[in-house]
Amino acid sequence: MTGFGDMIYERGIQQGMQQGMQQGIQQGRHEGMILGALMSGKTPEEVSKMLNLPLEEIKKVQEQQMTVNK
Repeated sequence: MTGFGDMIYERGIQQGMQQGMQQGIQQGRHEGMILGALMSGKTPEEVSKMLNLPLEEIKKVQEQQMTVNK
């Protein structure tokens, strides 16, 4: 690659990494809120409505937590 091509490539890699980290942080926040609500005794359906998230996402986090706690 040329110097200019290398620069564009590196910039793309950096932007991709930043976006990935931001998505990971956002996902972590959701998981924390989901787990907190579930641990307070809410049902997955209640958590889904409360957080305006798909029920499948709530159940996925719940299943992951059950696997970790085994």
